[in-house]
Amino acid sequence: MTSAAATALALSAGRRIGSAQTLTPMQASTGVTIGARSAVYAVQSGIFKKFGLDVELNKAGAGGGSPLSALIGGSFQVDYVNTVSLVQAVTQGIPLEIIAPGAMYYSEKPYALLFVRKDSTIKTGRDLDGKITASQSLKDINALTTAAWIDANGGDSKSTHGVELPNSAQMPALDEGRIDAMSLVPPFQTAAVQSGKYRVLGKPYDAIAKKFQIAVWASTADWAGKNPDVAKRFAAAMRESSAFCNANPAKIQDLVAQFTGIDPAIIAISPGPQDPPYITSADIQPVIDAAFKYGFVPKAFNADDVIGPSVRPPA
Repeated sequence: MTSAAATALALSAGRRIGSAQTLTPMQASTGVTIGARSAVYAVQSGIFKKFGLDVELNKAGAGGGSPLSALIGGSFQVDYVNTVSLVQAVTQGIPLEIIAPGAMYYSEKPYALLFVRKDSTIKTGRDLDGKITASQSLKDINALTTAAWIDANGGDSKSTHGVELPNSAQMPALDEGRIDAMSLVPPFQTAAVQSGKYRVLGKPYDAIAKKFQIAVWASTADWAGKNPDVAKRFAAAMRESSAFCNANPAKIQDLVAQFTGIDPAIIAISPGPQDPPYITSADIQPVIDAAFKYGFVPKAFNADDVIGPSVRPPA
């Protein structure tokens, strides 16, 4: 039996299992991002139903992880959120729990790049002293990693001036000289490389760690505590879907394009997120520590406090 036939048979069996039992309804939220591909595939392929879940995936807006307000308010049970936002929420007294992995950053396949203009004289972090950098939010993951990269490469991030710009506006701003550097993730990173107008200055996320969790699927700690079996089944479904997506990115690019509205040709050449099966404290702690070091949060905490049992590696 071919692998494609085996996959089709497994999915068919999953649908039969799902149709033979009462499905648990779930509302999930995500930003319109390539990073949500495993959840998109789990919905469309029937993997969630195989695990007894009827998941409705709601789009929360462009870019990155979605806002947490609907999760906190109870409209959603699970949210795809970047780890900096999760850390900020927890230090503000909002108890959250990670119930499934999202995108992992790997230095060998950088999901973000720091760009300057091709004719720029900027070569190192020191050359960015006193310069203007852009990020979608002044306290998002790109702002954090850019500051850390500048300091790790001879500069003083405190001397730089950060400005908020939508990802789509950053390349025009760099062209016009209104900013000096920008950190971009796909599909904007891919467009910047393809344009030929910019030079890659570095891999800013490396300044946090060579490997760490960029985004996660989180719920409120209260919901996870009251629904441990549902959280476990959600995590199991995501593990199965992520394994397929990690191994077969070309087979899902059209599906991801339909969900995100991103050109499938851009998705095909963009570095895709790699969702791991489990999360350890070492995958989250570097983000917590960096966020505290740079004043993004008022205190640090132990990563184990937010990692739920559904996402921990088997003992």
